[in-house]
Amino acid sequence: MGLRRRGPGLKRAAAALLAGLLAACAGLSEAELAKLGMHRENAREFFQSGRYQNSLQQSTLALGLDDGDVSMRLVRGHSLLRLGAATRNGEQLEEALREFEDLAADEPGDDRAALSLASARLARALLLQDETDALQERMDSEFLPEAGRAAEERRLDEMAGRRADLLAQAEEGLREVLDQPLQKDNPGGLTDLVLVLHAQGGREEEAMVLAERLLELLDESSDLARITLDKTPGRSATSRLELQNLLDTNRDKELALRELVATAALRRGATDVYLAQMAQAEERGLLGEVQYWNRAGVLEELARYDQAADDLGQFLRLRARRFASYADDPQAAEAFRRIEDLRGRAATSPR
Repeated sequence: MGLRRRGPGLKRAAAALLAGLLAACAGLSEAELAKLGMHRENAREFFQSGRYQNSLQQSTLALGLDDGDVSMRLVRGHSLLRLGAATRNGEQLEEALREFEDLAADEPGDDRAALSLASARLARALLLQDETDALQERMDSEFLPEAGRAAEERRLDEMAGRRADLLAQAEEGLREVLDQPLQKDNPGGLTDLVLVLHAQGGREEEAMVLAERLLELLDESSDLARITLDKTPGRSATSRLELQNLLDTNRDKELALRELVATAALRRGATDVYLAQMAQAEERGLLGEVQYWNRAGVLEELARYDQAADDLGQFLRLRARRFASYADDPQAAEAFRRIEDLRGRAATSPR
């Protein structure tokens, strides 16, 4: 959010003043204006700190007092989007989609609304693919009468059609914004475009070119944010939180992009590219449980048994943060068995 940069301090003050004037014109009392200001501030702070359920509640309360507040509509929509994506909740993603569709219709030409709508369409399309796969798996594993199977097949076709429409609409909206000279290097928009192209299938090469460019932009953005944090210790707590949130967001985007590039390389047999991407991600402290587990499998296939065992050890160490003991971890026994096997194979393999 906050995609148009025209001096953040002045812009924020002007927006607050304008919102206050509009609210006053709407006939709010002094007490209601005070509540509105409190809800707005709380919503922004909760969102910046990743407390999306709280930011959803506060932005909804603010909109109950002033339903035309664009900033609160953005916070509410993105809170729903983050919650829906994290919990794989289709209803919340649909609500976020409706919020941004209404906002884009009410605010034509607002890049924030257009990019937010594209993000919501992408998120819903990705979850639709998972829902389609789950339905297909159920149909394959269960006996259904002919009429029931025909109904489910129609539902599958409808889901696939809607997914394709959402991705096409997301691409159109993203390109419309990114074609503007001042938005061509927008990291959020480019990230979504890479994911849209990849999800559409058959456009991996185009997606990879954009991904490489985006990784460079994310590096530049993160370097600038780190320098700003280090060189300006007197910045307000809110400003420092915003910068740290930017760094965290960039880390998530970088990992998603490197995984995308690495997975595409692996599919075409370029294991050296896959391992190089994972090594870069590891150097930057980005790898998590899933990445270590997956890389261990690739290294095992390459007969690099000790390195594969090391990755499984990292996998267990990361999971230990979530479990009181290895006995509580349902994957620990399998990981230990594989490590023992890999060490044994390493000891008997020619050097």
